Amino acid sequence: MSIVLKALASAAVIALGAWLAWFVALEPVQCSRMELPLIDATNQAMEHNDAPLARLTWEQTSRLSKRCPSNIQLRMIAAANLRQLGRPADAIRVYEEALRYDRRPEIYVNIGQSRVEGGMRKRAIDDFVRAVVFAPGMIEDVTPDLRDEVYARARAASGRPATVRNGSFSQESLIGGQELHGTGALGTSAAAEWIVQAVRGGSVRTELLPSTRKPGGKMIHVVTNAQYGGISQVWSPPGTGPARVQTEVWIYLNRGVVTIGTGNSGNVTPDAYATKTGQWVLISSRNNSCPANYTLLFSETPAGADFYVDDVRITPLNEPCEQK
Repeated sequence: MSIVLKALASAAVIALGAWLAWFVALEPVQCSRMELPLIDATNQAMEHNDAPLARLTWEQTSRLSKRCPSNIQLRMIAAANLRQLGRPADAIRVYEEALRYDRRPEIYVNIGQSRVEGGMRKRAIDDFVRAVVFAPGMIEDVTPDLRDEVYARARAASGRPATVRNGSFSQESLIGGQELHGTGALGTSAAAEWIVQAVRGGSVRTELLPSTRKPGGKMIHVVTNAQYGGISQVWSPPGTGPARVQTEVWIYLNRGVVTIGTGNSGNVTPDAYATKTGQWVLISSRNNSCPANYTLLFSETPAGADFYVDDVRITPLNEPCEQK
């Protein structure tokens, strides 16, 4: 009998181990695979003001969130459908649960928007400020009549002049770099604060590596196979920032040509080009578009580019804006 019990116990341990391996390794994958159809359903519910679809999508997403509690995207989807159902207070609760796993600025933006929908405008300002302090470009997502106050408080809270963030690429993105495909694609890069863009299609990927120029430092590797693909950063809200700046970029070009530009978000023109391959080069330029609040490093050639960058610096100049 004892031998049988031991065998059963061993079988139970093996079964439990197999279940745990499935839960840890495969369950998150299954949840991630469900994100896209749930996002599509959410967009349809919003576009057609379809309350039954919003309710069904919320219920499905809520069940998946229990299976994969650390999946932030599922919680964002669930909260979006609750807002569509006119339940901003419940949506805030779901967003706040997401903050337990990752304090992303976009979560604070959505909490602020939900508070506005629920008539809590004063409390919404606090959430918007938290988001804009860490990601200035998110001022565009703030309720229009609150932007001035949010921007003023965010600037005071940051306690530092507007300039590029993580220009040394020493900080990694919390969720890692995304390989993008398709025209107009936008996503996170391997480095915190920097985003990846594929303006004219193709693909763009990034990775952080030890710098070959700065001992102990890091560099970002950018590879794209189409024109106007690369990395960028909105480091101050559009329409704000210093009039004139000096942009300095250390870049190592493997192939292609890279455009470097700083200026007003949405209206940036090239300031300089990196053309020399096989060596580290310091590119220094002044902005043609003003005010300065956005910096980009994009491939200029139709076949794309392959390059490393380990330092981007923005220095404000005491000069007036001379738009070109």
